[in-house]
Amino acid sequence: METPPLHLRVDTAALDSALKDGAGNITTNDYRGVRVFSSFEKINFHNSTWIIVAEIDEDEVITSQYIQNCDEYAQQLFSKPVYGAASKYVLEVSEDDLRVDINEFAKALPKQSLRTIGISTCTGILITKENQFSYLGHIFPLDKSYISPLDRWLVKLGFALRGQSAIQTKNDLLGEMTNQLFHHDIYPSEIRDLKVLLVAVHDQSFATIIDRLIEKGFFLSQINVLYVPNAHYANIVASAGGGKTIVSFEGDGAASVFSGETQQQINLGQMVKGIVGL
Repeated sequence: METPPLHLRVDTAALDSALKDGAGNITTNDYRGVRVFSSFEKINFHNSTWIIVAEIDEDEVITSQYIQNCDEYAQQLFSKPVYGAASKYVLEVSEDDLRVDINEFAKALPKQSLRTIGISTCTGILITKENQFSYLGHIFPLDKSYISPLDRWLVKLGFALRGQSAIQTKNDLLGEMTNQLFHHDIYPSEIRDLKVLLVAVHDQSFATIIDRLIEKGFFLSQINVLYVPNAHYANIVASAGGGKTIVSFEGDGAASVFSGETQQQINLGQMVKGIVGL
């Protein structure tokens, strides 16, 4: 059972610094264990000592900084590959895996696995709540996450003029994934417990997907990327609920493979912190 707010003892570095220094600003962990920027001041009033503390989550600050300078940051974030280590890994698949094809998504529970193959012009997205579930989506290039409705209409017109039929798409796979996630799987307060992994061999969808995730309440620190622009395509196999995730990038030959595990993912929040020098 959670401690009722009025019975919660708050004893943080900001309070200690206020008692010692009187006023100032620090970056520290708050009573929730969350990294925050904290401003504080000690005042005396009617023979009592009061401490005023104002705090904002570091994640919120970094995300806001990205939003205000997204074009500049997007160019720096994806100007070079964000990788896995080179290896001769062979992707392991099982008949029991939940297979996600192009323009589809699926949800899996612990002890289940998800897989998708052939991510080339598409984008793979894995959303996980540790020990509970994972969603895997394979986003098609005609999706809202790539181009505007007018551009999609022009692309489909181009197919028609050539006598070809474009693949029928839901047009907003990410929107459908997150709607189901928010309506059936989590409370609003649990959104920061989610982790997102984006996988692609191009950067055409990253900026739009990141913007849309932020609009839905995600912080930049929740988003990780595996990106190898010289690869032909990528495959994903993920154990649901935050288990082992393997991303293989196929190059010009069978040996040109990259395997990406959790420690090799690039966290966008950390990258922006590095750019701004925090």
